[in-house]
Amino acid sequence: MKIQEIMNLVNNFGNGLTKSKYDMYIPKIRDYFVPYLIKKKSESDLENVLKYEITRNDIIQSTLYYIEKNTNVRSKSAIDDFLIVLNRFFDEEIYINYPNQNLISIRPFTSLSKEIEKIAESRGMHLNPRQSRPEINEDQANYIINHLMNDKEETFTKMQYKLLIQFYLLYGFSFDNIKRIEVTDYHLDERKLEITYQNQPKRLLQIEIPYKLHKYIEKYIEMRNNFNFSSSFLFVTTNGGQISYNFIKGYLDKIRSDYLILNPDEKEMINSFTQTGLAKYAIIKMIRKGVNQSIISDLTGFQIDTYIYCQQKVDELLELNRNRYVNHMLRDMSLYDQFN
Repeated sequence: MKIQEIMNLVNNFGNGLTKSKYDMYIPKIRDYFVPYLIKKKSESDLENVLKYEITRNDIIQSTLYYIEKNTNVRSKSAIDDFLIVLNRFFDEEIYINYPNQNLISIRPFTSLSKEIEKIAESRGMHLNPRQSRPEINEDQANYIINHLMNDKEETFTKMQYKLLIQFYLLYGFSFDNIKRIEVTDYHLDERKLEITYQNQPKRLLQIEIPYKLHKYIEKYIEMRNNFNFSSSFLFVTTNGGQISYNFIKGYLDKIRSDYLILNPDEKEMINSFTQTGLAKYAIIKMIRKGVNQSIISDLTGFQIDTYIYCQQKVDELLELNRNRYVNHMLRDMSLYDQFN
């Protein structure tokens, strides 16, 4: 089996993915699964390898190879992510022409997660507990935004749901920051929202709000004023009490449920449709734009551990994009084809 043969299948699979899914899936297959196959199965032809020789043990061993070789792997959730990618690759690209009964019978591959964890531990590979609240990706963010645009219901509670999600996606606010916002913190005439520093009440940031979001806030405040709540907080329950962390959980769960109907391969992935998952998405965007760490902390209210997590994600993305760019440019050189 030659590397170009298997890479043709990888590239064909990648052509059917969105950009964000490509960035998530293809490096795992190209940089880890393919090298594992070449190392272990190079003596056989492609059909024999894919149709007969790959077994349950190869799925396990290739995952362990990924954990061992990828220095960015720190969490047990990486095991699940790798298995999900392999499962989709085989479902959509391999089984069509190479129906492998050894593998079809053990789907989904995530059923092997616990066994792989134990083997990894026995080999001295220490992995952190699974990340309970990962960030949403670009596809998920776009889906959420489209959902908000298409949801025309404008009850008081529904308007709060949609406004909260926009705040999370755009500014990465922590729930602690959001629940402290008062109605008077938003200056309608200036389109500015004041955010008080968590530990320094005399210091604040003034955020200029985009026009469409401003009009939405304006409409929401007008509706809110009709209730004559005694509470000064911007977000309140229909009884006028302070909202809890789980206030929008049901709404986000419904959006995720609809999303999974269109993306069933992601059912096994850790739920990123959480308030923290939305906020981390925004923080990652800020870091990529070069926003200072202290400003991010002051604005969002998140502590250093969340910032470090998001910074690591940015580092991984930059390295991935750099590799793709370099290889793309080299392939465009005329000499490349002469050696290919």
